[in-house]
This record gives sequence, C-alpha cells and structure tokens, in this order.
Amino acid sequence: MTNYIKPSTGEVKSQGAWRNVNKHRSIPKVWTASVLEVLELEPIFAAPTPAPSGDYINVVVSDPVKDDLGNWVQGYVERPMFVEYDDSEDTTITVAAQILTYEAARLEKDRLAANIVIKAQLAEADSKIIRALAEGDATRIATHVVDQAALRAKLK
Repeated sequence: MTNYIKPSTGEVKSQGAWRNVNKHRSIPKVWTASVLEVLELEPIFAAPTPAPSGDYINVVVSDPVKDDLGNWVQGYVERPMFVEYDDSEDTTITVAAQILTYEAARLEKDRLAANIVIKAQLAEADSKIIRALAEGDATRIATHVVDQAALRAKLK
C-alpha cells in the first residue's frame, strides 16, 4: 500500500487515511498528479531495505526521505539488536551477555537442525540394512552398519 506525505507538515498517511481527512471533498479512486497537487500530497515510493553495516544490527523503517531525484522514498535506520538494561531485580544486563545468550540459542538451534538431518539419514541406513538382511547380502549389511555407526557418532 502506498503512503503519501504532506511535505508542509511531514504527515504520512495511507490513501484511505487521507480520504478520511478530506471527507468534504470528492476524490477519485485513481489519484493522478493533479489530485495529489490539490491535496498537497506526494507519494512515498518503496525503497529496498539496505543491508546492516555490521553484526547485531537491525535495519528498521524510519521517516521518508528525499532521494537524489527529489522523490520521497521510504527511509531506513540502523538500530542495535541489543542494548544494556536493568532487569526487574536491578541487575544490569550487558550487551555482551545478551550476545552470548543469542549466539548460544542460535548454535543450539543449528545443532538441533543438524540432528534432525542425521536422524533421517539413520532411518535411511536402517532401511538399507533391513533390505540387505532380506536379500542375505552380508557385504552390504556390513557397509550399512559402518555408515550407521558413523552417523550415530555425529549425534550430539
């Protein structure tokens, strides 16, 4: 949905919100340049979200800005993911402590995801052993048992 800015006040609203502000006017469904001129509005164009400049930085939407061509575009600013604060027990929670907690959770999530893949591979190895048993192929059974042991060693 496109938003519009009234440059004289800096107000930003959707088309519907500007219609509500201008209830006393008859406004066409399609807004042309002349409609925008009468309402003293300018469109705010979408802009790609920039990549953060570093680790533990979020890029968030901010007020619109003028680009090099003089068009209003969506603005973005960087915010740190973590800030120091005092918890309910007046203990200071540092940025470093928050980063450690975040990284530990991320590593645990990665480990759990890897274990899911390994368990799927184990199930496949089990079915290969069962098929080899049914066919009486001792060489294939031994190969699959070795594969299965290697997979079990990877599980943490």
